[in-house]
Amino acid sequence: MGLFRRIFGKSGPELDSIRFRIKEAEARVLEADSRVESCERAFYNSVSMISEYDGSSYSEALAHLDKLQDAVREREEALKELSGQMDKFRQVSGRRYRTRVYSQLYTSVYDELYKFKLF
Repeated sequence: MGLFRRIFGKSGPELDSIRFRIKEAEARVLEADSRVESCERAFYNSVSMISEYDGSSYSEALAHLDKLQDAVREREEALKELSGQMDKFRQVSGRRYRTRVYSQLYTSVYDELYKFKLF
């Protein structure tokens, strides 16, 4: 049975529902990744503003660090969910799901803004 499923694949409402959940998980991963990036930027900006005489900058940096840690945990949970949904897809269809998330993950916003375009 597994051999036929791998050769011919399986489609239907179950597979469509898994695809829908994968798309939702992809969106959560991308949102979480952008949140991590903005929290990192805010944290590093606040760290650069710390002077030895200003205690408020230090507490602001700690607050940004807490937000950054929360965003990283959220991204890890979203990636774990996406991985689980992709495993379900592979088990049901016998094929691997190709996702756009992994190609976009870990690319900087600046890479997208300043991408060289030929035409």
